[in-house]
Amino acid sequence: MTDLPQLTQALWRTKRAGGHRVLYRFTLDVGGRTHEFDSVLAAEGEPPWTLLIALIGPHHWAHTYDIITSSHSGVLRASAFLAADYRRLLDALNIGGSGTRPWPASLLLEAADHGARKARPRTWIPPNELPKAARTNIEEEDKIYFFGWFDHVAHPKTGNVTGDNLTKTRRLLGKDAAEYCATHNISTRWTTADNAKHYDHRPLPPGWEDPH
Repeated sequence: MTDLPQLTQALWRTKRAGGHRVLYRFTLDVGGRTHEFDSVLAAEGEPPWTLLIALIGPHHWAHTYDIITSSHSGVLRASAFLAADYRRLLDALNIGGSGTRPWPASLLLEAADHGARKARPRTWIPPNELPKAARTNIEEEDKIYFFGWFDHVAHPKTGNVTGDNLTKTRRLLGKDAAEYCATHNISTRWTTADNAKHYDHRPLPPGWEDPH
């Protein structure tokens, strides 16, 4: 496991500001080149949380890490193991192993942690500002601007919340909001930029009481 002390501090600063997500960019020097990455820690609800790291540039690569906290220190931690994404990362960075030794995947997490020092605390990160990798493979990818709620209990004729809608809610608004919507049969509604509303804070479902 790799400890992430700088990301831990960034999350604490964000939570003091009333937010739950840490969004920033960082660089990794490898193979004689400097590569830039997007990173977003989604820390809504209780751990485990997720850390998405996505390479910026023509070679698409992204990986989502499971983030846990140390039971002793409270420091965020993640496994550097990338499984099938490891070879794809080497290809995207145009590097191989170092001689007979494989390139340490932990270096990417260490670079991400180092870059978190400059993360700006934010109360709310609109979905359209999230890395593109966080907004792909979801229902109606072109509609990422929050538009409202369908309370299916109050309005039974509107049907029921779907798994695809809950996945989109989790990715764009947070795990805790998605769990609440699943329990209370509430769907999120989304639209395109031309119909977008402005929100200063994270939209929360009807009847919600934020425990954090």
